[in-house]
Amino acid sequence: MVSWCNVGFAKILPEGTPKEQYDFALHFVKIAEYETAELALKEFVDINPNHELAGSAQYWYAETFRIRQYYLEATSAYLDGYEKYPNSVKGPVNLLKLGLMLVYIGEWDQGCSMMGGVNEMYPNASQSVLQRAEFDFKRMCKNPKQASKWVKKAKQYPGHLKTKTAEEFKQIEMASMIDKAKDTCKSLGFEEGTEKFADCSLKLYSQSVELAAKQNQQIVVQGQSSGSNVMTIYDPVRDSNAAIKRGQGLINGTCTLGDLSTC
Repeated sequence: MVSWCNVGFAKILPEGTPKEQYDFALHFVKIAEYETAELALKEFVDINPNHELAGSAQYWYAETFRIRQYYLEATSAYLDGYEKYPNSVKGPVNLLKLGLMLVYIGEWDQGCSMMGGVNEMYPNASQSVLQRAEFDFKRMCKNPKQASKWVKKAKQYPGHLKTKTAEEFKQIEMASMIDKAKDTCKSLGFEEGTEKFADCSLKLYSQSVELAAKQNQQIVVQGQSSGSNVMTIYDPVRDSNAAIKRGQGLINGTCTLGDLSTC
């Protein structure tokens, strides 16, 4: 158990250099502890607003909302990154994600303008970002019907934590962890749809599940009045074996997120 006592504020980051604090905050993103990552990254930006890593921290702060499908909050966070840290190493992808979020919340013209401007504003960005920006621009801005489907889907998630059940949270976390595993396996050269790709994805996903399970903890926050308030960090994999089994079913296609009972 990790605990901090403060008046109305839970300090997440440990003592250390800004780089050590940044790595600590980013670790929660890597293990899919997005609630805690949100708090830690926000704290990092607040106390290190001019550090060279502040732009990256702001980007990942926005990502914690996007991954959880809190599109309004994500839009606001990406916009802060665009306005405050345009020259950050995450500047190009931050602008791309800002454009996507604007489309998702119904600001189609502005969002498409942002996505269409990535190449012009950041001509030296990585090819993967530039190609993704071009792809998403064509997908969302040259196909209004497709964009309208995303807008309709986004409206199902008004951006309030209490609107989601624990099971919905588990599904989102699981899907994110699987997507990360698949992306890594693709980058390693495994061809999607092959047995080796499935084995690679399952292995990486299982490692993420086991790591997240080991990180399960509580933060105890001393309230302003007598007594303590306890905030439990969300753990998406309280039953590691079941989570791994479900992940295997999702990877090999024997079940879907919509019906995890068949996994």
